[in-house]
Amino acid sequence: MMRKLVLLAVALFVATAAFSQVNGNKDADFSSYYRGFVDAGWGVGQFNGDNKTEAFYGYRQWICELSTTHGVQLTPEIFVGGGISMLRAFDVKESFFPVFGAARYSLTDISVKPYAEARVGIIAFNSAKKEKVNRYYLAGSLGVELLPYLQLGGRLSLFGLPNDKSAFCASLFLALSFGAK
Repeated sequence: MMRKLVLLAVALFVATAAFSQVNGNKDADFSSYYRGFVDAGWGVGQFNGDNKTEAFYGYRQWICELSTTHGVQLTPEIFVGGGISMLRAFDVKESFFPVFGAARYSLTDISVKPYAEARVGIIAFNSAKKEKVNRYYLAGSLGVELLPYLQLGGRLSLFGLPNDKSAFCASLFLALSFGAK
């Protein structure tokens, strides 16, 4: 699984470097295409348990999410990058750290700019087990850009737990963006 993550990171880096070399102005540097996001969210999670009763009903609990994503704004509509996140589950007192690749599509023709984002990666580390987890991580977001650098959205996440079960989380988040538009 770690090989797949490294391959994904190398593919994103090579695509970013190649696109920044051939797209447009030769005098432009990488910083004219770079874009980053920092977001914080709050929501609820459904964590599946270890026995039959817990696996059916699961644990519903509050979660918070902090993440940062960095990459390249390929066109005014398309962003591609990667990042890291921290999901904190309060009742089970565990933190999960996903590492992911992200792609975002924004509508730029209207005054309120909606967007859709997809993330694919792995949960690289779990604070409770203090070990590498290497479980899947999938997330989808929908949101709007309220101001030029302020965004509001919602995210659904699905990821694997160390006990070979899964977790589902839904959160609302506020994001700050910086770099190219």
